[in-house]
Amino acid sequence: MRAMPKPEAMVQCHRCGGREVIESKIGVLMKNGKPTGGTKALLCVVCLLKGERVTL
Repeated sequence: MRAMPKPEAMVQCHRCGGREVIESKIGVLMKNGKPTGGTKALLCVVCLLKGERVTL
């Protein structure tokens, strides 16, 4: 997958070469029953399916 050509701005996993990502939030707190705060992170879907958590 890594050897295939891709546009310059496309996100690609450094471990597996996958190009699918999920946006998640780390460190979210509940305040008055609503989620607040947290830091957004992009996770590789291919690695996540293998049980690995790779942040891009």
